[in-house]
Amino acid sequence: MRLKSFTKLLVVFAVCLVPVLAFAEEAVKITDILVEGSKKIEAETIRSKMTVKPGDAFSPSRIRSDVSAIYKMGYFDDVKVEAEGYAGGIRLTIVVTERPILTSYSFEGNKELDSQKLREKVNLTAYSVYNPTLVQENVQKLKIFYQDEGYYNAEITPIIKRTSPKEIKVIFAIKEGDRVVISKVLFTGNDKISSRKLRKVMETKEHTFIWSWLTKSGTYKLNEFNQDMERIRGLYYNNGYLNVKIDEPVIILDDKKKGLTITIPVHEGDQFRLRDIKVVGNKIFSEKELIDSIASKPGQIMNRDQIRTDIITLTDLYGSKGYAFASISPIINTDNEKKAADITMDVSEGDKIFVSRINISGNVKTRDKVIRRELKFNEGEIYDTTSLKRSYERLHALEYFEDMEITPQRRTDNPDKVDLAVTVKEKSTGSFSIGGGYSTIDSLVGLGEVTQNNFLGRGQQLRVKGEIGSKRQNYVVSFTEPWLMDKPISLRVDLYKEERDYSGYKKRSTGGGLTLGKRFWEYYGINGSYNYSDERYFDVLTDIKEAFGDTLKLHTTS
Repeated sequence: MRLKSFTKLLVVFAVCLVPVLAFAEEAVKITDILVEGSKKIEAETIRSKMTVKPGDAFSPSRIRSDVSAIYKMGYFDDVKVEAEGYAGGIRLTIVVTERPILTSYSFEGNKELDSQKLREKVNLTAYSVYNPTLVQENVQKLKIFYQDEGYYNAEITPIIKRTSPKEIKVIFAIKEGDRVVISKVLFTGNDKISSRKLRKVMETKEHTFIWSWLTKSGTYKLNEFNQDMERIRGLYYNNGYLNVKIDEPVIILDDKKKGLTITIPVHEGDQFRLRDIKVVGNKIFSEKELIDSIASKPGQIMNRDQIRTDIITLTDLYGSKGYAFASISPIINTDNEKKAADITMDVSEGDKIFVSRINISGNVKTRDKVIRRELKFNEGEIYDTTSLKRSYERLHALEYFEDMEITPQRRTDNPDKVDLAVTVKEKSTGSFSIGGGYSTIDSLVGLGEVTQNNFLGRGQQLRVKGEIGSKRQNYVVSFTEPWLMDKPISLRVDLYKEERDYSGYKKRSTGGGLTLGKRFWEYYGINGSYNYSDERYFDVLTDIKEAFGDTLKLHTTS
């Protein structure tokens, strides 16, 4: 960073030193602060970065800190301070030299990865202030992207070209090099867990000709590899090796610069078993009730994931009784000599929580009551986290919403109550299709269908279908009300009409059906249906009529 000297400031300070000594009890004041050289950035924005204000005592250390803060804004090549006596004190002038404008950026030398893909990884903006730090950050992003694609040796150099005194462009000069694959993944120090099991939890894989071509695996991806180190640690933690350590991996490129050998040093340590489990801080449930509800038991090998699952189990247990903000913190004490671990579940139960208000938003079409009736709680009731999860599942099952959230918002005026914010993002619930076809029996056939699964926003389903051909006409209308009279009773009405020409006669069928259903508890229900059908025959040839006669058929089922 270039911060120009404070020469003028020091001269003024020396000039002011005499009156300061003459009036030792009064400090030299800053009477005014000006900004010069800034055209794109407002002067007030620059002054807002300063801790020194007019009226403050003159402080060289604070001014140096302010100059550094202004420079770190990233908009200036240079920042300096000039000072002069003014109105019985010192006037500071912040003189900035603005950086040029970045008009464009481009790529040269890239053959394997096209420029469009590279642009997706870069967050530079044309006609923004040039920021060299940001350019270097994008160089690193591009290098990581090339490594993820298998070009481990890719070199990227930013070339800055000045197109005018105030404008520049950036060219990323790229040397891609050859594609590099992972030849081997090796482990050292792993006596208790085999290399095969360790490799199995990793997303980073050794390159194989056919499999890697299909899955695009077998290349070194930095972010993915770092996550693999955590996956390996997790495997050891879940098998009782609480003191496991994994050193920095050693990555070696072969002589042909086409294959990587990755060696991961492991220090396993001892395996620990669970010796004792205790619970403290509990009042609502007894210690036995809580311990019996979890899967971890004394004598088992320590398993970190199982402990996490146990905490969720205990939290849900409290949540089902309205203690929605109960928290459980596991305290693990290890005995290295006996290779044992003791767990203390420290419970903070909190207060029983009640639902104050339910606020629904985001539903432009769907009526509030359609959403409310799927919620397993009402205003004034206990805030039950089990019911909350089920409410989310029921709303999701409607398939009316692209996304939804149910967020508890604790009230500041009453900590034992929450407002529930139900936020939904609606999606299209209707469909329309039209088509046609040809068959040797029906000749040309045209068909159309309209379906609306949230009719008029009431949660009702409506389906209308028509099929018209030279020898067949078929019409179907179906309507379903899932909450009849706002009760968990479903009603479905189906109507149809079909006319068809057969060889020697015509047939017309009309009918419908009525289905009633009642839901019990949460996952059970019963349905009953009644169907009616009226079939009539016309234009019957003599020989067929003699065999069948004129008929009227009524069919009912229940």
